[in-house]
Formats: sequence, C-alpha cells, structure tokens
Amino acid sequence: MPERAPHREQALCQSQNGPPENSKGAYRRMEQNFKVVQVEAGRDELVATANNFQVARAAYDTAVALWPKVLIELRQGARVVVKSGE
Repeated sequence: MPERAPHREQALCQSQNGPPENSKGAYRRMEQNFKVVQVEAGRDELVATANNFQVARAAYDTAVALWPKVLIELRQGARVVVKSGE
C-alpha cells in the first residue's frame, strides 16, 4: 500500500515503536512551526515546512536563490519572520 502524502500544513509521524496501543493504528499529527511561502498575485503557495528554525531558514534561503524575483516569506504561525527583498 503506498504511503499517504502528508497534509500541507501538518506532517504525519509515527513513533519508533509504532502507534500507542489505544490509538488503533492512528497517526499522531505534529504541526509544523515554520513555513516558507511563495506569495504571487495575492495567493500563497506553500514551499516548505519545518519544526526547526535552522532548517526553515535553509529552505527559505534556497527558495530565494531559486526564485529571486518572487516574494518569499518565512513564517512562524501568523508572524512573518523574514521577507525576500528586505
């Protein structure tokens, strides 16, 4: 059976020993703290998510290098941490 793709804003994770006995095989949902977002014409496109700031910053720097003319934002929840061009 193919693996399920994670939801855009949440990652599906499973502990090393499998799911807890009372979960009946369900996955735990872990929300990602940081998002790299490409902003174009009033719509946001999710580029990457991460729980770790250093990983998120590396993804942001890579996105800025790949798309230098596009507005890229690194967000933590609703807060914009850094925008490209600033």
